[in-house]
Amino acid sequence: MCTEEKFFIESDSALVPDFAGIGSRSVVDAVDRILNFVLALLLFPLDLTTRFHSPVSYYDPAHHGDVLAPVDLGITVLLGGWLL
Repeated sequence: MCTEEKFFIESDSALVPDFAGIGSRSVVDAVDRILNFVLALLLFPLDLTTRFHSPVSYYDPAHHGDVLAPVDLGITVLLGGWLL
């Protein structure tokens, strides 16, 4: 009978879902970045400096930030409290 406490997982197979999740997320991120780059080149072949400007901002009061910042903060606090 062993009285020594075990701090490690007894089976390495318990880590397989974690590594599968990390690996699949990495693949999805890489494909997403490549597709975004390729689409940017296809949509703007002559002008890569064009950017879309949003009329809404999370922090700038001139672009409705005075309304969105408290809403964003409220959602963050509520979800953070719910997680605790």
